[in-house]
Amino acid sequence: MQIAINLVFNQETREDGGMPPFERAYLNDTFLHTGLGIGIIGLSARAMFQSGFIYRLMATNPWVVAIGGLGLSIGTMMGTRATDPSNYIQKYGLWTAFK
Repeated sequence: MQIAINLVFNQETREDGGMPPFERAYLNDTFLHTGLGIGIIGLSARAMFQSGFIYRLMATNPWVVAIGGLGLSIGTMMGTRATDPSNYIQKYGLWTAFK
């Protein structure tokens, strides 16, 4: 899938090479993670909507959902930022929980 994304969106159209390879790699990585984040949000929102669990939880106690969701969001983002990038499993696990 990443090969298809690279072929479509990362074609070199400038004759002078455009930007240095390390900048191009960083930019490509940034776009890849942005796309993955949007996909994770879409899939999780669809799953939560179809199951009806979040609706029942919000109807039962909306304050727990609001305060707990905010606390969970802040905690997982702090954990994601504090994790060493070479620790892929923990980094992506926290990042997915944050999304």
